[in-house]
Amino acid sequence: MRFENKGQGPKRGTFLVCERAQRGLGCFSTRWRYEDFEASFLTFVRELNLASIVQTENQVQRQTLIDDEIAGMRGRIIASEAERERAFSLLKNADLAASFIVGKLEAIEKEITALKERLAAKERERSQLSAEIDQFYESKDQIKSLLAEFKRPNSDLYRVRAQISSRLKSVISQLFIAPVGGVPFLLDTIDMLKTKRKPNQSKVAELERMLPMERTTARYFTVRFKDGSLRIVVPNRDDPLQFDIQIAGTDDDMQRFEPGKTATKFAGDPSFSKLVNRALN
Repeated sequence: MRFENKGQGPKRGTFLVCERAQRGLGCFSTRWRYEDFEASFLTFVRELNLASIVQTENQVQRQTLIDDEIAGMRGRIIASEAERERAFSLLKNADLAASFIVGKLEAIEKEITALKERLAAKERERSQLSAEIDQFYESKDQIKSLLAEFKRPNSDLYRVRAQISSRLKSVISQLFIAPVGGVPFLLDTIDMLKTKRKPNQSKVAELERMLPMERTTARYFTVRFKDGSLRIVVPNRDDPLQFDIQIAGTDDDMQRFEPGKTATKFAGDPSFSKLVNRALN
């Protein structure tokens, strides 16, 4: 895919287009308007954690402080529980005053209880921060604001774009863009089937019936992450901030999401290329 700038005007703008199409080598010249693709990508690829990039410095410092406090409290609880175990073992020593040890145990228990209450409070505060990140994606208001700012260059915006670019490189291993959906895969598969010595005409006919289907022509993009997970997004054609289908997870544990429906386990190959490749077997 190549970034193409066709200048100013209602039918112009910036697009993503296949390099082979640009060179006149027979590939599809269907273009994906870049601002629509960018809007869908930033809205639905939550693994990018865009919220953390656009947070204010105070929000970032608050989140770091809470994380440090939670880690410190957990460490102190572990140390206090170990001290409690040692105190229990001292009760077996008849030479020591039992009343002293019992008093020590009571003090340790109070400290552990207090630490756990404070830890629970901090974890609730941390959960609230996480909820704010979820709200960032659900409301889409901040994403809309950011996308609007992208059209008005300024120094702070350059910083944000640089951070997004850095995050992309650190978490993503592959990005696959399909402006015409699965049509190229189907056509390649049909051609391969037809060139066989004994073509399977029923499979050819089945794939040809799929060519005009909406699910075949729906544009989509697939993001493969360095941790092995992936996300497939089929954006809504009328509104890039909405989606028609999303599939996310790992190759062994995928879930399918559709607006207004409960997420379901996705059984089958996650990519369209694998689907049509099965027709060759």
